[in-house]
Amino acid sequence: MKKIIKTEAAPAPIGPYNQAVRAGETLYVSGQIALDPQTGELLEGSIEAETELVMENLKAVLKAAGADFSNVVKSHHLELENRTTGRSGCHGWGCHEGLCGAYQKRE
Repeated sequence: MKKIIKTEAAPAPIGPYNQAVRAGETLYVSGQIALDPQTGELLEGSIEAETELVMENLKAVLKAAGADFSNVVKSHHLELENRTTGRSGCHGWGCHEGLCGAYQKRE
């Protein structure tokens, strides 16, 4: 049996898909981009700000499904490096130590 997961705390899908689907004990979460869940507008800022918003959106979808980043077994992460600064948006999120493995934002 499958259950569609939907929350207003994350952006509504902009295509023919769901924010997440639970099939039995497995949760499939759709990818995110830096959309503001309140306005639906794409954030245009630093790669760090965009990454922050994407991760917060993912956290909201996981929460709506009764999960959090500690429940994630596998993730696929596509990140475009800022070509001007060479900086990654994942700095401070622990992404390069296993994205979401025991995900906690670092201060």
